[in-house]
Amino acid sequence: MNKEIKIERVGTCQSLSGRSTLTYNIGCNEEKRLMISLVGNSGKGLFNKDWIFLGEVETVLAEYREPVSSKALYPLYKGKSANSSGFLMAALLKEGLVVEATGAENRFAFGKSVTSKVDGTEAAATTPCSVPPDPGQVGEE
Repeated sequence: MNKEIKIERVGTCQSLSGRSTLTYNIGCNEEKRLMISLVGNSGKGLFNKDWIFLGEVETVLAEYREPVSSKALYPLYKGKSANSSGFLMAALLKEGLVVEATGAENRFAFGKSVTSKVDGTEAAATTPCSVPPDPGQVGEE
């Protein structure tokens, strides 16, 4: 993705194993679509830093009727590090986009639907996010 992405929030969470702290960014691209990117790991595991549309996460998770493991997110990182899907699931869990399934270890289900909370407001991941206009372009037509 070569388009500019505005980082709306930097988040941290524990990995699913609890052995490392992960850092991720939530951003919005020029089309105002919400995205997430893994950016740091205090442990040694490698991961992919590509931006992932939250709408794509919703599409992948919607294919499953039962709680899933992080392997359900593999298609988002085809040919990339195997750690990426687990790390993404940890970030989604922290954000409340998925919840731990009751009575099923390492299984996750939709949280409050797949939505994204940016600066305290909640917007569906498949709809444009609210990003303030560029101050340099206000009043220009």
